[in-house]
Amino acid sequence: MAETGPLGGRLLVMYYRTHHDGGRYRSPLALTARHTGLTDLVVGTVRLDTGGVVSLNSALPGAPGPAPMWADLAALREQGVRVLALLGGRRSFARLDHGFRTNYPPLKAFLRHYRLDGLDLRVPEPMSAGVTERLIDRLRADFGADFVISFAPTATELSGGSTPSALHYDRLYWSRGDEVDRFHVRMNGGGRDRTAAYERIVARGVIPPGKLVFSAPTSLSGSDDEILAGDELKTAVAGLLRRCPGFGGVAGWAYWEYVDALADPTDEPWRWAQEMGAVLGLGAGRARGR
Repeated sequence: MAETGPLGGRLLVMYYRTHHDGGRYRSPLALTARHTGLTDLVVGTVRLDTGGVVSLNSALPGAPGPAPMWADLAALREQGVRVLALLGGRRSFARLDHGFRTNYPPLKAFLRHYRLDGLDLRVPEPMSAGVTERLIDRLRADFGADFVISFAPTATELSGGSTPSALHYDRLYWSRGDEVDRFHVRMNGGGRDRTAAYERIVARGVIPPGKLVFSAPTSLSGSDDEILAGDELKTAVAGLLRRCPGFGGVAGWAYWEYVDALADPTDEPWRWAQEMGAVLGLGAGRARGR
């Protein structure tokens, strides 16, 4: 199993999907320069395309555009931040489901080439339990115990509700829970009832809170309702820390994308992470050990 974060396993995770905006490169380095306490950066979205091609945001890996990003990600890793890839997109999991032998090797090569520390699985389409278990087993065998394997289900999916992936997460945890490091629980929907939804998942007793990361949208982009922001979000997370012993931490969706979460955010894209890090007891130069 991969090592957890500091201070009882609390994690501060940021998703990083906007690598360029208007032709200008958006670097993630401020997340450590500003001492946010970041433990993990999830880079997305990685897609499995036809012909064994692995793409990142529809660009071929190694193209001139992503080159400075990969250098910055290597620098973050040198500072103790884990860098994960987010696997998602249309047909990626269907390709694994129907052609694992063809489509897994390019994914493995991509992860190895860029020396990534883990893989976050956001499954938006049907995927059989058997292939999901096979993927977990192969990742663990190929990359070892320190490689992070995480899933990004919705709160509804972890509450026993319906899922577009057709995955039964309770059964998945019963069969492979020891090999899954964490679940970044997407708290979309429900307005300001997100903390209650998280606590209901904890109360079910299937997955321990140390493996449940509270994943919140950082802006209204891609969200159909209100977001928790600023002091309100800090108060909500502080409450979860008190009420849920072993609380797994917080994830933000996503860096450079929070338009409404904080005052004047475009000049300080790191601030959301910095404020969450302070609530979690991270930051001020503290980084998790390897």
